[in-house]
Amino acid sequence: MRTNNSVSHWLRHKKTKSAIEELDNDEFEAEQIIDKRVSPCGRRIHYLVKWKEYPVSESTWEPPANLVNCKELIREYERLHGDEKRYRVERFHLI
Repeated sequence: MRTNNSVSHWLRHKKTKSAIEELDNDEFEAEQIIDKRVSPCGRRIHYLVKWKEYPVSESTWEPPANLVNCKELIREYERLHGDEKRYRVERFHLI
C-alpha cells in the first residue's frame, strides 16, 4: 500500500488542496511491479509500481519500505525477472 507520506508530493501537482487534505485516511493499492532499479553501489533498490485505478503513466518508483503490503507482487516480479540485475529481496526483509 502507498500511504499519504509517499504521495503527498505527487498529489500536489495532480490534485486540489482539498484532495491533499483528505489524504490522511487514503491509501493506494499497488496493482503490479513493472520494473526494478538498483543503485550502482547495490545498496538501494526501487520498484516501479503501477497503481490500481491509475494509468501506467502515473506509475512511481518506490523503495521497499513503502511497499510492505506488496510482498507477493515483489516475489512475482523477482520470479519472472530474477535473472536481470539479480538482487535478493530477502535483504530488505520482504520475504
